[in-house]
Amino acid sequence: PKAINYIKREIKDAYVRVHGGGFAGTILVILKDKDLDNNISNLYNKFGYENVIKVNITNCKTNIKK
Repeated sequence: PKAINYIKREIKDAYVRVHGGGFAGTILVILKDKDLDNNISNLYNKFGYENVIKVNITNCKTNIKK
């Protein structure tokens, strides 16, 4: 809940969903393209670069960037 509350407070126009739960749950955050650059650094700083994975989804492919 703390991570979701942080994201909802800091990133107003984001879709947030929790998968799993307990200690090892995963949070999925979907941002609009226009909001990505402004907010990805906040997620890196809060959760650690190694814990944030940027995934680009297009009409033709999915691309994971680290």
